[in-house]
Parts: sequence; C-alpha cells; structure tokens
Amino acid sequence: MLDLKHYVSHLPAKQAEVIMMHFNKNFKSLSTAAWYFKNIKAEDITWMRNMLNTPTLQDLHTLSDFLKSQEMSFEEKKELVLNTLEKDSPLLAFLEPKGTRSVTVICPKCKGYGANTGRGRQERGWIPKQGLSKAVICQHRTSCGFAGDFIAAYAEEYKLSYGKALNVLADELNIDFTANEVHVGEHKKAPIKHNLVPKVVVEKEINYMSFNPNKPYIEIDFHSYLNKYETMTELQQFKMVATAIYKYSLTTNQQLKIQYYKSNGISARKQPTLIEKVKMIDSKLGCLSKADIAPLVKHLENLFPLEDLIKFGVINDATNKKPFTFKQSVEEALVVIPNFDLYTNMCSGLKYRKTILKSWTDKQGNKVIDKNKEPEFSYGRIANPLPYHLTREALLDKSITFRFFEGQKDLHSMPSRVGVCDIAIPGVNGITVEMMGLFKGRYVELYFDQDKAGQEGAYKLKELLKKAGAFVNIITWNINLGGDVNEVLQNDNIEKINFN
Repeated sequence: MLDLKHYVSHLPAKQAEVIMMHFNKNFKSLSTAAWYFKNIKAEDITWMRNMLNTPTLQDLHTLSDFLKSQEMSFEEKKELVLNTLEKDSPLLAFLEPKGTRSVTVICPKCKGYGANTGRGRQERGWIPKQGLSKAVICQHRTSCGFAGDFIAAYAEEYKLSYGKALNVLADELNIDFTANEVHVGEHKKAPIKHNLVPKVVVEKEINYMSFNPNKPYIEIDFHSYLNKYETMTELQQFKMVATAIYKYSLTTNQQLKIQYYKSNGISARKQPTLIEKVKMIDSKLGCLSKADIAPLVKHLENLFPLEDLIKFGVINDATNKKPFTFKQSVEEALVVIPNFDLYTNMCSGLKYRKTILKSWTDKQGNKVIDKNKEPEFSYGRIANPLPYHLTREALLDKSITFRFFEGQKDLHSMPSRVGVCDIAIPGVNGITVEMMGLFKGRYVELYFDQDKAGQEGAYKLKELLKKAGAFVNIITWNINLGGDVNEVLQNDNIEKINFN
C-alpha cells in the first residue's frame, strides 16, 4: 500500500492530518492515488465544510499533480524497458532476428511481404546501427512504412496500443514501474499472465506474370515519340526518360567501361570462351564518365520537363546542396545496364555499375568505402524492371535453360553456352515474386556466391521459383576455386564450373 503520509508531509500539518484521516485509502501506486485526488468533485467534500483546516478542492487537485510528478515518467519507463529488452529476447521471437553485426528481422507489420509484393516474397527488415539500436525498420525496397522501436514492434505484433505494450512488456520482464515509490510494509508486484495472440497476416494471392507469345514486339522509334510525351501515361514517360539516358550512354567514349571489365578479368583475349559476353558488353552496356554527366543533364533538360526529371529521381531538387545536378554520384564512370521490356525496345529501368567506389574518412578517423556498387534507376511505384538480359527469344524457346547470376559482373564472367539464357539479378530481391511466373515450367540454375549468405539466398530463391512452377537447381563448387563467379574467372578456374 502506498505510504500516503510520506507524500502529504509537504502540506501544512493540520491539513495533512485531515487528509490522512479521511482520504487514506489503500492506494496501490502513485498513479492510482493521483487519479483519485484529480477526480474528486466539489460535492464530494461538502460534508467537510465545518471542519478546521479543511482542504479545498484546489488543494486536493494540487496534491494530485504533486503525486503525478513523483511517478516514473513515460520516457523513463520506455528507456527502462528498452534497456532490458534485447533483440534475441524470446519476447521478440516473432521478428526472427538473424545475424550479429548486421541484424535482419521479419517486419512485424507486413511480415516481410512488403507493401507492393504478393505472397511468397519475404523481404526482411533490419535493425539499424549494426544491431545496437532498439528499433526495427521495414526494408526500404518494398517498405510497408513500419519504423519503430522494439516496443512498437511488439505492439504491432499483438495488436496493442503503444502504452499497453509498454506495460505488458514490463510485466513480462518483471520490471516494476512503482519500485521507487514509498510503500507501507512489503511491496511486491504480483506476476501477470498475458495470453496474447500473435498477429496473423493474410497472405495475398500472387498475381504471377506470364509471357504472351502472341503479343507483338514493337520496335519504337524513340525520337519520333518525343513530341507526344505530354500525352503519355506516367509509366510511359518514365520509360522515355530511362531510354533517353541509356541511348545517350551508348554515344559516349566507352573506354572506361572496357577498362573496368578487363580489370576484372573479363577479356576475350585472355579468355577466348568469353567472346560472346565481351560482345554483349560492347553492344548492350553504356558508359557515363564523370565528364559526361553535365552534358547528359543538359541533354535531358532539353527533352523533358524539369519537374519530371526530379520526380523520377534523375536530378536533385532545389533543396539539395547541389540543386538540379545528377542524383547519382560518380567518382570515375558509371556502366549503364539496361532493363528492357519484353514487348518493346524501351527501357523499364537501369542499373549503374560504379567503376570506382567513393571512399572517405568518418568522424572517428576510420576509412569508409561506398557499399552501393550497383545503384538502381527505377520507379518502383509504377515500373518493376525485369532482370538484365531476360530476352523474349529465350522465353519463346521452351528448350532454353535459364542461368541466374548475382549481378551482371558474374553473368559476364561466365562463358555463353548453347541452349542457355544468362540473366542477372542483384540478389534474391532483384526479382519480384510476380516475375517468377515467367519461369513456370522452365529449368533454372542458380549460380550464387558460395558463402553462407549467398547459399541462403539461393535456397530462398529456389523455394520461391519452385512455388511459381520452375524446376530449379543450385550450382555449387569448391569455394577454393573462388567465392563468386568473377573470382573463379580471375583465378583461371572458370571452365571447372562451366558445366556441360
């Protein structure tokens, strides 16, 4: 029971005596006592009017405010719970935390399926700051918008308010928010059992893509359609912008692109079996050197409205430190990798491969290197680019086998093979679950990195492709040959994994 005498001792002695005589109830905590005195009305104390030192209604409300001020604050309660609740706590098992330094979790709101994806594509969220932060953020690519601390994640999972989740977690963790309050006699908080039901996300039925062989292929004369730009749909306008960037990148000096691939061992002179892949690099990939960027921006501004270039993420807006400049940083050059439609020659998106990665020194004096090696130019709300080098010819030929590579550098490192179409996806998340319907009834081989992360990704993709109706085989090799396909090539071992 709350020691009310301790808390009214700051009042005049006679007034405190009256309160203790007539209002000393069995209050369990400061919060219950504060609520009681705050809700006393004038008619509740009229019987006291003939007493000496009668406390007024205002006196009792002031006492309520004082009692409230002695409670642990909401922020203090949050801090106490978050300091006690670790990412690997059984209470957070629904997040399925994986990893140590870089912790990934299942988003409690969308269960990893994202806002724009269907059943089967479990993109994981993450805990930032190498797992030290007590927060969960849904993965950005198909984010459902969830971002909150562990308490918010718990509230989302069990359909609770934040305040209720805070109190439930305190009970589960044996945290007593009244531990610092003054009570009469022994004060022990009885354990509370919470029978909570985890949130169930109803998985959406997947609307798998399919290839229509009867739909005609249209070769669009890009320049002849520029005067119709204003009447186009937003998707068509984005494709016009993406195609314009790609076409421009084919007109520039390609030497830095060629130099980049040669430096990674991709050379027909050194490895004659790569002749077809080198031809693909020469004809299909563009190049934008640092010196090309300003002319490119001027070229695009002559073709398209400035507001559209900002909207589609080509250039920075007026609030940026470098307004109306190219949004993607370039240290030396960008290799431009196109993602084509299946029914036209228009680009539905691009990849930029940086030939040199930016490096800098952080505030702690540590050297930091840009990890975003291959940024994407896409407009996910309306356009989902297909994997690089997925061709309609391969989809038309039912005998073709598809080889999936983790990125186009690995694809270009593997010699071409008759009866095979090589496509590049940057990891499991480089292809939407809907797109997997294109491979229904087809044979697929996965050439992923041989480390743990690569093989886990390959297995996950295999299961999703199988669910879509594909026949899938994960290709493995001795990691001593090389961790990924390009390493295998550079170690002169490529023929040892180019299975026949």
